[in-house]
Amino acid sequence: MKTALLAIVLAFAFAACHDDPPPCYVGDYRACACANGATGYAACLPTQDGFGPCPCDGKTPTFDAGAEDGGP
Repeated sequence: MKTALLAIVLAFAFAACHDDPPPCYVGDYRACACANGATGYAACLPTQDGFGPCPCDGKTPTFDAGAEDGGP
């Protein structure tokens, strides 16, 4: 009886912990290669199911701290 109960508890624990996190979060960027050899930075999509296209505009994403974040 104890073995069966333990097996059931472990099965539920495994199922509960098996939720996969999203591949990225809004505000995440990843480096990507441009056709001209430059580096671009693709942003995580609003749906958090992956990254968008690789922009090759030469811009680097920056963090703009507001007053609530300790910025000016």
